[in-house]
Amino acid sequence: MARITAKGTMLGSIDIHGTQVPPTGKAFQQDWVAVVTFDKDKISAIDEFHDNYGLLVQLGLSE
Repeated sequence: MARITAKGTMLGSIDIHGTQVPPTGKAFQQDWVAVVTFDKDKISAIDEFHDNYGLLVQLGLSE
């Protein structure tokens, strides 16, 4: 298992379900958790969990 924190500023447009959303210029921080499954010494699966709703709120794209 790994915990990752991504930080940045939305300076470019993003695609949300086929709709191009222009940059907001707002900063964000998003925590991720990755659960890594191994088969002997090789990675067999990676499942990632993150809060997209919280990200959208920080970017001013949702309430």
